[in-house]
Amino acid sequence: MLPPKLNLNSHFQLMGVVNATPNSFSDGGKFDSSNEFCKRVRYLIESGCSYIDIGGESTAPMNELVSSASEWARLEKCLLPAFENDLFRNCTHLSIDTYKMETFERVYELWSQYDSKTQLIFNDVSGIIDDGIISFLLNKVPRALYVFCHTFNELREKSSEHMNCTKRELSGGELVGVMTKRFTQVVAEFKRASIVHRLVLDPCFGFSKTREQNLYLVDHISELVSTFSHNTWVLGISRKSFLRPEGMSLKDRPELLDQVELRQKRVVDQWQQEIKQGIMVLRIHDPKYLVSFELGEE
Repeated sequence: MLPPKLNLNSHFQLMGVVNATPNSFSDGGKFDSSNEFCKRVRYLIESGCSYIDIGGESTAPMNELVSSASEWARLEKCLLPAFENDLFRNCTHLSIDTYKMETFERVYELWSQYDSKTQLIFNDVSGIIDDGIISFLLNKVPRALYVFCHTFNELREKSSEHMNCTKRELSGGELVGVMTKRFTQVVAEFKRASIVHRLVLDPCFGFSKTREQNLYLVDHISELVSTFSHNTWVLGISRKSFLRPEGMSLKDRPELLDQVELRQKRVVDQWQQEIKQGIMVLRIHDPKYLVSFELGEE
């Protein structure tokens, strides 16, 4: 049974996450077969997700690196039947969660073959902006949108080791200041390349940020997004570790899921009260948890 459609204000849209991976922290192994993948995509779209985000590699720090060939094999197995059956026809955007340009280029080629009316997005979790990525966007994938994710990562190939780059000395307020400066630089670079209209911003909760920094950012995100209200934002806190009791994992304590999702719903309700301009795309794993809860206090 599908959840009722969410009562989101006009500034908020939903991005449903599907991981075609065996080891993602939230749903690893559940949707890595083409049949289960397609069922999940249909469920998310019918539940109100206008964006679908697909990943072929988990960047959680405990997982090993995956080659581009392996990542592409996982994605192709799921994407090919999805395109053949026009599965994405009722969503507006298809996002590919990867930091590998070669992987995204192969998805772009497949997407181009099917002349999909769904907008393709390179959701680049690396946080690396250089001449290489600008040239790639201009020449290799000229019709794709691009999500810049804020991290303190220094090397694209080390994206899964982002927690080694955490700047623990920064207070929450200092972090917001540093992020504002970096987003300003990135917007300027995309303006120089005449592709700022293709840029989407993401504070990248959880990536190279401490628990305390993430919680501060949750409470002060409206300060950050208001500075860049002309840009679309992706905001993703779904099932993040800082929403659950410290040191506890959902794999070891699955009964914590309702508590984590309730905290997410309260945050989204808060954001809807505070954010009144721009487009905020909420990256979530399951829309049903944002509808209603019949739970006691945490």
